[in-house]
Amino acid sequence: MSMEELEGYIESLRALRAEAVQFVDVNDAVALNWTPPAAETNTLYQLLTHMTGSEAWWIQEIIGGANVHRDREAEFAVTGDDIAALKARYEAVAHRSEEVLRGLAGADLNAMRDATSGRRSDPRTVRWCIVHVIEHTARHVGHLELTSQLYQAQSSKPG
Repeated sequence: MSMEELEGYIESLRALRAEAVQFVDVNDAVALNWTPPAAETNTLYQLLTHMTGSEAWWIQEIIGGANVHRDREAEFAVTGDDIAALKARYEAVAHRSEEVLRGLAGADLNAMRDATSGRRSDPRTVRWCIVHVIEHTARHVGHLELTSQLYQAQSSKPG
């Protein structure tokens, strides 16, 4: 394993997390819980909660072996108005994830992990798991941006 490769993954996640947090910072509690007028969309609060749960599950549980007690379905039903607490949870997961990633050594990126969910067995390399978290985070940063834009557009319309 190349330490440069691992540091690149960590830096990519940091940059994506910073983008995600900026959408939480620019919106108030009403905006955080606003649902776009389209089927199967999520609030900013739900998206950031889901991103937090997903990263913890993939990096801390699947790669690191910790039990994070994730409730994926609840991530999409949650509401809240404490922006500081939401960001603090996300930052705590980020910190712990970086500790797990920095603890990898040798051929760990090629090591297999069982990403079983439900009844389906899903063996993946550690590298695949990390890249998946980066891709997943990037996808949801786009959702955060679009949801924020839609909220701003509808809230600026004359009433």
